[in-house]
Amino acid sequence: MTESTTIGIGNLVKDKITGFQGYITSRLQSSTGMIQFSVTPRWDEKAESSPAGTFFDPDLLEYIDKGLADLVTEPDAKLNVALGEEVEDESTGMRGIAIEMTTFINGCTYFTFHDKKRNNIDGKPPRAFADHRRLKRLGAGLVLGRAFGSDGSTGEGRELGSEPPKGGPSRRADRP
Repeated sequence: MTESTTIGIGNLVKDKITGFQGYITSRLQSSTGMIQFSVTPRWDEKAESSPAGTFFDPDLLEYIDKGLADLVTEPDAKLNVALGEEVEDESTGMRGIAIEMTTFINGCTYFTFHDKKRNNIDGKPPRAFADHRRLKRLGAGLVLGRAFGSDGSTGEGRELGSEPPKGGPSRRADRP
C-alpha cells in the first residue's frame, strides 16, 4: 500500500518537496480524476489571521501522525449527485455540470459546477459551489473516465458533450 492511499482527512502530513506541514482539512476530487488534499498549518498565535490551506497531490504528502483523524465527521454516505452529472442548485436555480467534489473535515460535501448557459464578462462560464443537499440531478452531463477523445484529442476549448474535431492539427487550421 502506498502512502497516498493511507493518508486521509485529519492526518498530520508533510509535503515531501517543501517541508510544509499541517493537517489535511479537505479532499478535492475533480471530474478528470485528479485528487488533492488541502493541508492547513498549525495556528501561530503571532499571526494576524487564521492560516489558509494549500492543496497538494497525495503522492507528495508524507504521513506523520493520525493527527485529528478521531475528530473527523464522516461524510454523508448517500450523495444526491455525482461528478460529471448535470445539476441544478435548488436555492439559486443555477444549472451546470458538477466538475469538482470537496469533502471537508466536518463531513460536509460540496460540489463545484459550471453554468452551461451563461458566461461571465471574461467569456468563461460562472462557477458555483454548493452543498450536495441543495443540488438536484438533472441528467448524465458528461462521460467520465475518458481523458481523451476517440481520435486522441484533448477536447480543449470544446463544449462538454460535443463531438471532437475531425482531422489533425494541420486540418483544424483550415476550418472556419
